[in-house]
Amino acid sequence: MKIALRTGGWLIVVAWAILVACLPGGGSGTKQTNETSGKVTSPASGDIWRLGETRVIRWEPGESSGVADLWLFRGSKGRLIAGVVPLIQKEYTWKVGVLEDGSTVSPDSDYEIFLTNL
Repeated sequence: MKIALRTGGWLIVVAWAILVACLPGGGSGTKQTNETSGKVTSPASGDIWRLGETRVIRWEPGESSGVADLWLFRGSKGRLIAGVVPLIQKEYTWKVGVLEDGSTVSPDSDYEIFLTNL
């Protein structure tokens, strides 16, 4: 799923995505498809989210249960949005652009959100 995060004239665009398994490493992750995890339903393809606003990331859990991490990817680099999110929760309220460590992302296009099994 690709995301468009916008501030001023910049944007970050959102498309569809499958929840994937990621292997964290040095503050980033590596995408590996795992369709049993579920499917992200929001943001949806073409959505534009403004940096700093509060939005809800939603998913439909697959066969997996337990907890997962939410990752924001741009290309092959992943950054953690939130760690240890219960899959049964089916949603996470996010201040767009703010990562778990308190850092923020730059407005741009071609971001993707993935939910990863732990």
